Amino acid sequence: MRTSKEYRQTAWSAIKPVLPIMLLIFLVASLPQLIFMFIQTAFGLMPPMDTDLLLSDPDAFVAAYSAFMSSSKGITYSLLNTLFTLMTIPLSLGTIGAAQRILRGEDVLVRHSYIPYTFRAIWLQICTTFYAFWPMLLAYVVAIPVLLTVSSPDIMLLTAILFFIAVIATLVFAIMRLYLMAASDYLLARNPNTSVSEIMRTSRTIMKGNRMNFFLLELSFIGWNLLIAVLDSAVLAMAGYTLANVCSMLLSLFLGVYMTTAKAAFVNDLTAAAPSDNASGKMTE
Repeated sequence: MRTSKEYRQTAWSAIKPVLPIMLLIFLVASLPQLIFMFIQTAFGLMPPMDTDLLLSDPDAFVAAYSAFMSSSKGITYSLLNTLFTLMTIPLSLGTIGAAQRILRGEDVLVRHSYIPYTFRAIWLQICTTFYAFWPMLLAYVVAIPVLLTVSSPDIMLLTAILFFIAVIATLVFAIMRLYLMAASDYLLARNPNTSVSEIMRTSRTIMKGNRMNFFLLELSFIGWNLLIAVLDSAVLAMAGYTLANVCSMLLSLFLGVYMTTAKAAFVNDLTAAAPSDNASGKMTE
């Protein structure tokens, strides 16, 4: 395996000649969330996020949040959030597909911002999320009824402690399983005709033994995240909230292009090194 620095260098060499078009493709992928943010602001669909109230009176914060989510505005917010999130999924795969094209030295156009297998892409997200988090869901399903039926304070405290330990353990387990599925989006973007079950099986195969390397690659971008945070704070202090948001969006788009291309190069190496019966088919145009 190459080092994280080498993958970053490969990514930068690939995106540098086509950076404007790649930024545009990533902007297209962000449009559903940007539209959702505009709708939230225009129609007052923002959930209560009073940090001072959360710190001073958590019960009052939870009550206010629950009241909002059960209201007509809260229900509208939940439905729109789900809708725009689903719209983002195939566009996100399009950004991965564009990164794969430039790594192969092919031309990239705005039309490559969309993977025309929307339902398969959504189904893959559902399957990989359930694959990672079903143990945690099981812990909640088992523990919450027990907590509600226990009357003894001592037993309730012991049960709560065991539940907390179980949640932490299943969360760690879920993160490990998520990293087994880390290659799945890249495999689907590479060959959208592949079934979801085959994508998941291939991702598990090639990511075994490589999860830490993938994590270190992601971690190697922490300097960029810190730089963006500092620049956003500086722009906010000097130019105000609106310009700070624009700056944050542009910098985040650049970082998204950079990270996605580096991770695409990583997955390309894994699939190239995998046995032929574990590969997920030929590259698609």
